[in-house]
Amino acid sequence: MVGTNWEGDILYSQTNEPAKAQASASTQDAGFLLDLHLKSKDRMFIGEISIPTKWKMVSLRFINTTTGQILGTYNNVLENMTAAKPTFKIYNHKSDMFSDQDVEDAKHDPAVVEQKVVFYKDDNDPMLLHFSSIFDDVGTIQIQVIQSGKQIAYGQTKLIADADFSSLINATDKAISGQPPPPAPPKITNSKR
Repeated sequence: MVGTNWEGDILYSQTNEPAKAQASASTQDAGFLLDLHLKSKDRMFIGEISIPTKWKMVSLRFINTTTGQILGTYNNVLENMTAAKPTFKIYNHKSDMFSDQDVEDAKHDPAVVEQKVVFYKDDNDPMLLHFSSIFDDVGTIQIQVIQSGKQIAYGQTKLIADADFSSLINATDKAISGQPPPPAPPKITNSKR
């Protein structure tokens, strides 16, 4: 995955390969290791998961195993991908994000603004689900696949600190929350007398 690029050139320089499974009881209990094509920069990550039709009543849990932060458990993923009224927000297309309909939905459906992981369907593969979010801190993260209360598979990567990108995330968070931007640096004039 070295040199992969996310649209918009945001996640362009950091490579995070899925962590290698260790032959231990805890790994065996965690299920099989999935390649979720995880890419990250600082605390932000993107990935994708193919949902086999046999994965009935499967949930996805997003957790930073270093800090314990959980971004949520999203139940019945396969069923929600095909439901007329899903129990969590899944965009039909990436282009639906930030649309007029999305703004309207946010007024009536608190899940649209409270949901911590963004999901959208792939335009070419109806069983491929893309996801993205931001954790509060760096560390090892897992996307856990849970069925009947048991973890059957997972994908993981390590979020590595990047001070410049972290500053961008923080500034964006402040702007979204309505906080004023930091003061601009003073202008330097080069005047010759």
